[in-house]
Amino acid sequence: MKKLLLTLCAVAAIAFTGCGKKIDTTNWISNFDDAKKAANSEGKKIILYFSALDSDGVSERLNENVFYTDEFKTKFTQDFVLVNVDFSNSRFDTMAPNPDDENTDQKKQELDREQLNKDMQYANLYSVQSLPTYLLLTKQGYVIADLLIDENADFDAVAAEIESRKTRTEEVDALIKTINTGKKAEVLEAIDTLYETTDSDYKILLSDFNKKYITLDKKNESGKAPKHLFALSDSLAQRALMEQDYEKTIEILEMPTKYDFLSAEDRQQVFYSVGYFMATSGSSDYAKIKDYFQKAVDADPESEHAEAIKQAIAYVDEMMAEGVSTVPAAGPAEENVVPGEPSADATVETTN
Repeated sequence: MKKLLLTLCAVAAIAFTGCGKKIDTTNWISNFDDAKKAANSEGKKIILYFSALDSDGVSERLNENVFYTDEFKTKFTQDFVLVNVDFSNSRFDTMAPNPDDENTDQKKQELDREQLNKDMQYANLYSVQSLPTYLLLTKQGYVIADLLIDENADFDAVAAEIESRKTRTEEVDALIKTINTGKKAEVLEAIDTLYETTDSDYKILLSDFNKKYITLDKKNESGKAPKHLFALSDSLAQRALMEQDYEKTIEILEMPTKYDFLSAEDRQQVFYSVGYFMATSGSSDYAKIKDYFQKAVDADPESEHAEAIKQAIAYVDEMMAEGVSTVPAAGPAEENVVPGEPSADATVETTN
């Protein structure tokens, strides 16, 4: 029995500590998940670099002259985990399945395709609009700042740009420490400050903090809980859209109406936004779209937007009567649209 227990313990030890190879953080890493694990383990920040080595006209030169030099790696791997997610055209060229090619490793190709899809999701999550893009992150993956690096930058220029973010880095570190260890009032203030001082492109990454704010301020004593509730809903909805899960997106967009602290005007905006999303995403479920619009009217019949929403309902009725397959994206007249509706195109395409 003793021998059996020792054997089980050995197996458990291998399962929990021996399966994963230690990640080499003295060089650039291509897998962002590995980079975050290493950053958390070693207490380092992350430099996240999105590139298209063979096509963006910049990355190859910077890699050769700056990023992949021993000087750069020696200096910056002391405090940062370096991760380079590359979207070279050659990477996409190898993704097309070819079962007739006996030389193709189908299993490896499938794994490569899965990794590419995951990398594309990260590019969307970090709002990558063009390549190359450089970001300075906390060890958890929250954005501290964009790194503005000229295509002709040398080592000194890049080092100076990273150093210029030191103050912001210290601010973010202090806020996250307060969020994790402070008293309730301090935590709420720190979350709100971090949210307000984070660039709008990267607020989606703060959803865990938005959720924590709502949990701590269930009665909206601060008056700011609705803001964080809408931020949470928007973040989760964008992620669902990235996965092309439209039913889940609708469910998430409607989620804020479950909270008692929402005002009648807020509820109206939520219901209208869900209907608007359905209409602009090509849904032909007119009855459901109309139902959301009607709920919006009922939530605040005397609001300044109620009449415009009624016109939207009439517009849907007209489409139904004419047998149009989908509601046109334009919907009712532009001036009738309630401010604050989420974009129907929340995903971002990277440039290759």
